[in-house]
Amino acid sequence: MSRPRTKWKTQYQIIEGNSKFHEEVRKVFATDSFFSRLKCYQEVQVKDLVPDYPSSNQRYDWYIEDLGIVLELHGAQHYKFTNRGNIQYEQAQREFLKGRTRDHDKQAAAETEGLVYKVISYKEYGKLTPERLKELLLNQEQEDDTKDNE
Repeated sequence: MSRPRTKWKTQYQIIEGNSKFHEEVRKVFATDSFFSRLKCYQEVQVKDLVPDYPSSNQRYDWYIEDLGIVLELHGAQHYKFTNRGNIQYEQAQREFLKGRTRDHDKQAAAETEGLVYKVISYKEYGKLTPERLKELLLNQEQEDDTKDNE
């Protein structure tokens, strides 16, 4: 299915300011023979994949068009409350809960649109070989990303 594209960036484009985790995935997508032949896009607006989505500025980390997979990379802040700024505790807690709701809404939107939604935890950072990434993406089971078991 062809989808509208608003400034989609391929796996070959380095995006300044992206996390090291994002860059690790990008390198696998750009250099591995399996992934490099796929249409992989980064920082894709949710609205491009889910036209009825209410927010115009939210993005998915990755969209692998040929596989119909939306991939999100979740850092620790997606699992654990942390006050990562100079703001009041209550406000930081509200921001954390809003983020959790946003994650859930983005997942529901992708799945409603018939896309496969995958999350890779920050715990995979530094371990993502092409084989491991294929395993995480192509495995039918999805980890419960609401838990961060140590």
